[in-house]
Amino acid sequence: MDPEAVTATLDGADAVLSTIGPPATRNTTLKPDDFGRAMEHLVAEMNRMGLKRIINVASTGTRYGDERFRFMRRVITTLLNLAFPIVIAGKESELAVLSRSDLDWTTIRSPLIRTGVGGSLVVGDTVDLGSRVDTHLLARFMLDELESDTWVKRAPFVAS
Repeated sequence: MDPEAVTATLDGADAVLSTIGPPATRNTTLKPDDFGRAMEHLVAEMNRMGLKRIINVASTGTRYGDERFRFMRRVITTLLNLAFPIVIAGKESELAVLSRSDLDWTTIRSPLIRTGVGGSLVVGDTVDLGSRVDTHLLARFMLDELESDTWVKRAPFVAS
């Protein structure tokens, strides 16, 4: 959320992996629009520095464009909004900024991220892939996507 820190961090970068998550507490002064403004600054700095690739993590409750919510997705989104009131709206704000940009973006919509979940990673366009994703599998997918254009300008769901 600090524009000067973003600029300094991008110096010498080839791409961006963003894993900004919910605030540590519900008692925060952050608003959903703060996430969008931070992404606007990041996109502007990436453009200024000639960086094209960004992979961003959002929640499984994040809606992209005019997607329709099925019943289970509405339930998940309601629960996430109760637990972390600014996260989904904030991530939707980030995704809106990215989708308007010329960057080669991918926003990964993830369920609960945990270490030790195991299994294998499932990636797709539908939300009903699972309720958890393994930290290591998610990180590997993000790194692999740096060299792939399979999910460029798309917002896949993941689970393991």
